Amino acid sequence: RSSRRLTTIHDAIDRIMKGDTDLRLPIGSGRDPIDRISRDVNLMLDEIVRLLVQLKGVGDNIAHDLRSPLSVVHAQLERGLESSNDEQLRTVVKQALAHIDKAMLTVAALLRLADVEYGPKSRNFQPIDLAAICSDLFEFYEPLAESKSIKMTLETRSPVQISGDGDLMREAVSNLIGNAIKFTPESGAVGISVMREDGLPVVRVRDSGIGVEPGERDKIFQRYYRTSSGHRVPGSGLGLSIAAAIANLHELDLRFTDNNPGAVFEMVGRRR
Repeated sequence: RSSRRLTTIHDAIDRIMKGDTDLRLPIGSGRDPIDRISRDVNLMLDEIVRLLVQLKGVGDNIAHDLRSPLSVVHAQLERGLESSNDEQLRTVVKQALAHIDKAMLTVAALLRLADVEYGPKSRNFQPIDLAAICSDLFEFYEPLAESKSIKMTLETRSPVQISGDGDLMREAVSNLIGNAIKFTPESGAVGISVMREDGLPVVRVRDSGIGVEPGERDKIFQRYYRTSSGHRVPGSGLGLSIAAAIANLHELDLRFTDNNPGAVFEMVGRRR
């Protein structure tokens, strides 16, 4: 009986090696060593398939985002080569470099998003203080806000500790603050608050900027989505996607509410 089971397992492995990646090793009703090994191998196969899907998705996204800028750069350089004017050629090359820089930033953002969404599920989380992170980011962004005559405020009730990755949370909150400053006109206001509400950690970033139209609010966390009012503002359309993925990794929900005028983005802990 054991020999027949091993033969069945060997046949399944042979089919998997030939490309049938949806197939899994048979597991009996018992809990003997063969069943335990088969179960572990099946879990390993699930992880391999997940990584293959991730690799394909990242490759598809990068190919999609590189196609348009590379086509533009190609056309610009061709026009530059046809010109006998050195000054015009330099102008074309500068434009081409700008498109290449934008494409590189988008690729880096896609790779970052893939790392957050599809990276190891068990990260080495440790206690981090959201209030301290927001205080550091406030000091970093305040000069930028002042340069646009934007009043920036911070409200904290320290400490607000969670288990997580400090660098990732800093990146998520930084995306929210950067967006708030970017989409807020001169003499506007940006406020950051971090506290516990009903026992749950809450990080809230509010602004008096252009806001989000009601018909677009269910789409703003999608990749590449640019609102109609913010379409002309530089960006890859991936910042909120990255922030949402980092929040989800830390068991937080990233939400949007209207600030009349402006927007409020908040990361709120989930009840267990």
